[in-house]
Amino acid sequence: MVLLPEDTSLHWIPLLGNIAQGVVNYGQEKQGVVCIYSRADKKCPNPSTIPADIRLKELPQRFQALGLAMNLMIGARSVPVIMNTYPNPLIGNKGNRCANLGGKRNQVRDLDNEWYATRLNGIPDDWQIRFLIGESVDVERKNIKKLNKTIEDIPKILDQVRGAGLLEWKIASLQDIMKDHGWCTGENRKFFPLNHKVDDWQPYIPNTRYIRTANDSFLTQWPTAERDNGYNGTFHPNAQGYGAMALEVLDVVYRNLP
Repeated sequence: MVLLPEDTSLHWIPLLGNIAQGVVNYGQEKQGVVCIYSRADKKCPNPSTIPADIRLKELPQRFQALGLAMNLMIGARSVPVIMNTYPNPLIGNKGNRCANLGGKRNQVRDLDNEWYATRLNGIPDDWQIRFLIGESVDVERKNIKKLNKTIEDIPKILDQVRGAGLLEWKIASLQDIMKDHGWCTGENRKFFPLNHKVDDWQPYIPNTRYIRTANDSFLTQWPTAERDNGYNGTFHPNAQGYGAMALEVLDVVYRNLP
């Protein structure tokens, strides 16, 4: 989000559509390849094949390209640019970590857990679909915390870069916004039509969890999912999650009004 003052009014310019493609074009011209999606360029690999640590190292270069492009394309100079960190959806009530139980197949059932909807895409019945506590710890340590630390460091890096440093990069910190509202919280957290009717699901009523499980995603999109399957929205914020994130971003916006 870019804040551009014009007289006494304020303009919010979301960096989407042609702006995004322009950023890529300008970034490629000045710095080499900047990929926004697979096959954007012959040199752009499928993002799913790139290790997370490599993608993290690319972030400063990507934001440098973004800053240079905004200078050129929309005349953004000496204005605040709000960038946000990512929420941690792995913490439940009272700071406890969200996780499914481990154990052998005959000891722990996973037929009615939060991820059962993924089985509708042909996952074999003898596979165990769970999010174990060790996996949760690894994801938080190796991905969420490292990603957010990289984002928080980007303004310091870009202040030293000609062009990108002409902007005032501001951070909206969202890492703790979902604390006590992780995927294992809320009523009907395992809800799936094993013992319910699909129409009983109400995806937009207030809920204590801020993130969608696989079951939440499937039921929210049923029966007209426009994606490859009904659970591609898994681990995306729900309405309450986006609302909490938006309030934090707006707080940073108001503190940086021209």
